[in-house]
Amino acid sequence: MIKILLLNLPASSFPSDYPPVAISRVIEGLDPSLNCEVSFFNLDYYRPTFVEIKNRIQSFSPQIIGFSGILTTTYAYLKKLSKFIKERFPNIIQVLGGEMAVISNIILLKTGVDFCVIGESEPTFSNLIRGLQQDNFKPKSTENYMNIKGLVFLRNNVPYFTGYEKENTQIGLKQFNYR
Repeated sequence: MIKILLLNLPASSFPSDYPPVAISRVIEGLDPSLNCEVSFFNLDYYRPTFVEIKNRIQSFSPQIIGFSGILTTTYAYLKKLSKFIKERFPNIIQVLGGEMAVISNIILLKTGVDFCVIGESEPTFSNLIRGLQQDNFKPKSTENYMNIKGLVFLRNNVPYFTGYEKENTQIGLKQFNYR
């Protein structure tokens, strides 16, 4: 079973109880055949310390941590948190999606994030998980990820964008999961 811990970054200096729509879309959009166990920790609402986040990571033992960032104003928080996680859990793959991914070139060069998802996150994230699974969650070469549309990653220490994933207009929007 693939374990994924999803974290939404705080959007302002005050806790928010706004429904985490983006995270819900990611959870609902995961390909069921991947057999993922997903845990969501609402950083925007609970405002845990880094030690509390570390404890959650230790207790869940994910192979992937996914960040959802809606604002670039939380970049400094992402930078500190992702580096904190990378120092303590270097083998966990870190993925960022959401509006903050527009600055993926900076994020990949200055944080502990390994991949950014741009555009249609639902198919891209599932395809990334599939690729990581084939590499036993130890990406050795970026070649295995170059055909996954919607990704940005470092290739020879330069951000590389694979192009946009096409929207699947046949299935439409899935119902948001507000649980």
